[in-house]
Amino acid sequence: MTKIKMKVGVAAALAIGVAGAVVPLSEALGVTYGMLIQEAKAGSERAAQEILRGARAGNSVGAACAGLLYSYGWGLPVSHAKAAYWYEKSAAQGYAPAENDLGNAYQQGQGVPRSFAKATYWYKKGALQGDAGAEYNLGLAYERGLGVPQDTARAAYWYRKSAEQGNALAADNLGAAYHHGWGVSLSYSKAAHWFRRAAKQGLADAEFNLGRAYSQGLGVMQNYDEAAYWYSKAARQGDANAEVNLGLAYYYGRGVPQNIMIAVAWFQKGAAQGDPLAINDLRVAESRVQ
Repeated sequence: MTKIKMKVGVAAALAIGVAGAVVPLSEALGVTYGMLIQEAKAGSERAAQEILRGARAGNSVGAACAGLLYSYGWGLPVSHAKAAYWYEKSAAQGYAPAENDLGNAYQQGQGVPRSFAKATYWYKKGALQGDAGAEYNLGLAYERGLGVPQDTARAAYWYRKSAEQGNALAADNLGAAYHHGWGVSLSYSKAAHWFRRAAKQGLADAEFNLGRAYSQGLGVMQNYDEAAYWYSKAARQGDANAEVNLGLAYYYGRGVPQNIMIAVAWFQKGAAQGDPLAINDLRVAESRVQ
């Protein structure tokens, strides 16, 4: 029986620009474009055409919004090439969220030839203007060495800039940096601080990491109740690592009443995702209920 499953890594998801703004769309885009985007998301062709009119008139926010329409098929057919075209029109005017989204287009090769160097170029442009998504993506580029030389210190720097603006992915990654000592001095207390910041926003990976901190007393007082609470939140979002550790909590009665049947149920969920530790723990647990 596994004692605890470990996972403190770096989230790899890209932060999107306008659509992923930390602030509400109405604040990020202005009331007019914020409302039009919401209507277009609901399928309004009229709203989509209104956005295109603004984009064609040279409005940088309108052009960025037009990119969103084509990226996600909001009121218009999906076209990554047209999305990249409009992101570039907006980015050329210095609109930071579009610079980030254009970086994503190059990073993923959507609508433009894939180029990590060009992706990083646009992430830097957005990050230097304080765009939280671009700051996070630039940090990820430095962490992975994508388009720039690998540099964990610079990665941590940009994660912090983004996390301080409320980006949950960046906060989780900054927590991982402190946990491992990647580009910063190792500090479990600072790791737990940033995991908590991200977990409170509902990021499953951070919820798991915070649960693990409580389970092992890393940067916080050991507390099995808190560990089980955060494992449960992550597990209910389908995080396989949390499913295993929540199963272990029920198996040993740590932070929750001991219940082998509930433990089996959580191991089954992890095993269904192909998790090898869940498969092993499931076999052990099932042998106790036969």
